[in-house]
Amino acid sequence: MPWVTNEQLAEARRVDLLTYLQEREPQELVRSASGEYRTKSQGSLVISHGAWYWNRGQFGGRSALDYLVKVQGLSLMDAAETVSGVRAPSFSPSLPVNRPETKREAKPLILPPQTKYPRQLLAYLQGRGIGADVIRQCLDNGSLFEGRYQGEAVCVFVGRDESGTARFGCMRGINSDLKRDCSGSDKLFSFSMTANDTTSSALAAFEAPIDVQSHATLYPDWSGHRLSLGGSYTGPNTMPQIQYTPAVNPAQPHPATMTRRIGGTTYRVNVHFGSTSKETVNDKILRLVKREAVEG
Repeated sequence: MPWVTNEQLAEARRVDLLTYLQEREPQELVRSASGEYRTKSQGSLVISHGAWYWNRGQFGGRSALDYLVKVQGLSLMDAAETVSGVRAPSFSPSLPVNRPETKREAKPLILPPQTKYPRQLLAYLQGRGIGADVIRQCLDNGSLFEGRYQGEAVCVFVGRDESGTARFGCMRGINSDLKRDCSGSDKLFSFSMTANDTTSSALAAFEAPIDVQSHATLYPDWSGHRLSLGGSYTGPNTMPQIQYTPAVNPAQPHPATMTRRIGGTTYRVNVHFGSTSKETVNDKILRLVKREAVEG
């Protein structure tokens, strides 16, 4: 087994994967985009801005040393000896080249065509146990309608901004497992049901719009706002810390709570997910964030 000093090991850790491959295995590199490379032997490995990510293994890193150990299966000492002699770059490859900032143009929201009579929607939601009063409230305020997507009947849940303009839409197949957002949807304006008392500081967060409606059906007298997470969270990494409160009563409607201050108001958020779920709320949020990152 080879022997390397601590200094040699530290130097090896400074060598990024792209530099290593350019010097030792240039035949492996395949340019896939501007500033991005893949390798011939590991097609699911992506190298960009000094970092690498192996989609097949669902992990990544920065150094060539990590790659040789985690992907190629070399021992740490063997990997260090392999990298030995490769000169680390004098600049940080993780820093992108300065270029004019381009603003991403927002796509217009495209909702599917609406049917005149929502008979299938009514039958489907009532079959799921959603109360008629809840369905009628959503139909009347325009946050719900029956539409057609590629010839298929769908429930369309609409989110609006402060001015009442539709900014988000998601579809749920009535006769299929179709679940998808409408083109141009902005998840900052997901489906919600506002409390009658608009000054209420209580907010209940759910994964899907039907979960919002289910809570409104089960707890019609609850005085807070209800919000669907829309399947993911795409904003900055400022999710509030979740504090668990063990339920003394198994039927307690609020198994987890969190607080977040927005502007001058502090909201107490009650989180509701299926009682049969084996995930914690933190697990679920992390899964949703990862899924959004993969789907782009």
